[in-house]
Amino acid sequence: MTAPGLRTTPTIGDIDGDGTPDILVGATDGYLYAWDLDGQLKPNYPLDLGSPIKSVAALVNLNTDPAAEIIVHTGDSHLHVIDSTGTPLPGWPQDLGGEADTFSRWIIGSSPRVFDLHADGTLQIAIGSTANKVHIFNTDGTTVPNWPAQTGDWVYSSITPVDLTGDNAPEIVAGSGDNQLYAWTADQQLLPGFPVTLDGALIGTVATADLTGNGINDLVATTYAGSIYAIDANGKLLPGWPQHANAAIIATPLIIDVDSDGALDIVAASRDNTLYAYTATGTPIPALTLKANDWIESTPAAGDIDGDGTIELIYATYDGTLNHVDLTTPATPATLAYPSFLGHYVAPTTDDADQDGLLDTYELETFGTLDHTGTDDTDYDGISNYAEWLAGTAPNDANSRFHLQIHCHEDPATQATHFTLNWPTQDDRTYTVYSSAGALGPQATWTQVDSQNLKNGQTMQCTVACPEGTTLFFRVTIETK
Repeated sequence: MTAPGLRTTPTIGDIDGDGTPDILVGATDGYLYAWDLDGQLKPNYPLDLGSPIKSVAALVNLNTDPAAEIIVHTGDSHLHVIDSTGTPLPGWPQDLGGEADTFSRWIIGSSPRVFDLHADGTLQIAIGSTANKVHIFNTDGTTVPNWPAQTGDWVYSSITPVDLTGDNAPEIVAGSGDNQLYAWTADQQLLPGFPVTLDGALIGTVATADLTGNGINDLVATTYAGSIYAIDANGKLLPGWPQHANAAIIATPLIIDVDSDGALDIVAASRDNTLYAYTATGTPIPALTLKANDWIESTPAAGDIDGDGTIELIYATYDGTLNHVDLTTPATPATLAYPSFLGHYVAPTTDDADQDGLLDTYELETFGTLDHTGTDDTDYDGISNYAEWLAGTAPNDANSRFHLQIHCHEDPATQATHFTLNWPTQDDRTYTVYSSAGALGPQATWTQVDSQNLKNGQTMQCTVACPEGTTLFFRVTIETK
């Protein structure tokens, strides 16, 4: 289970559509390696892409088959999108026009970032290049209008899509070898205050989280000069920054709660054999500033790896040692704001960026905007938008109703009366039926009679016996994950 010259993080995903994860990594010999979870090399692997691979591959399903496609940046300055056999998808590869990784000139390569640029439910692929540019492509290989963006030097770092303006759509953040931190709108307009001049080339990817609690994302960037910067959405330094290591920083910083005080902290690894930890205001955390026996070039990772509910911090050193530290911080999304290298992360297109209780793609499809919340009643029919989403009715049509049919029939064998309820279902909902005999309101005693989790298009059917002379009332609840 070895591959020569590994300079990148492996990626886990289902490359052949068999329903089980695979492990994929590119190597400096120009080959792409893939293994099953049992360590067996996958058929057709390694794949020869013809040029060193120093970027992390992204795995995302771009078509209707069950297998993920592979997106990888190679040292001949090409961006590839291939299937598991190595066959390029139509429109690929794309020549980025940059300088090639001859004689190992590249420190690392920018990793492809897959995300929804316009919050319209479609994916785009962003990549930096040694042509001093940030490129954004559609998944068919066409260039997104107004891109690429020009910088003054190679773009080693991966691209960070993040909402800096509060419009629930991503801005594009990237660092360059010209010592500049850039932030653009989706149509490639520089944000006010950007670019920001730092003291050295930016190699690691820019991390992002709300460090001040004002509801707006901030940026954390590191430089080859060994400095760590925390910068707000207006391009201004946050109080207490920058801080400085004693050697170059190549790794991406983390933003996590390292000391379990309920506030986010910043972790940065340096070639001075040190893993640094600071509060969001730049105060060092000595107990969690860790010394190692060799350079720490790769990005650490944080998460609950042993299932005890608290964070473990993992970091590797240049001498081949893998280290771990048990923290006391509970492992939650809030405490793990930016827990590892996310440069290749496939951002979901069906999320809730505005946190209003409705999936953004559903809002866009239904209303055309993100201005309607889950608690609103857009069609004034007395039912909230969220409840209508659960039920599968149209929240912008007061005549759209949840249709439940009840049939009364007699059991020929027992002559007992039965009611059968049925209705069409929505995807991945749990429907629970309750009945109450002879009473409604506070006096009602509701008894569960059935519960099923069904997929879209299936019909929920529930049959309930009704004792003679009894009036039954029914209630249906709908829940989703």
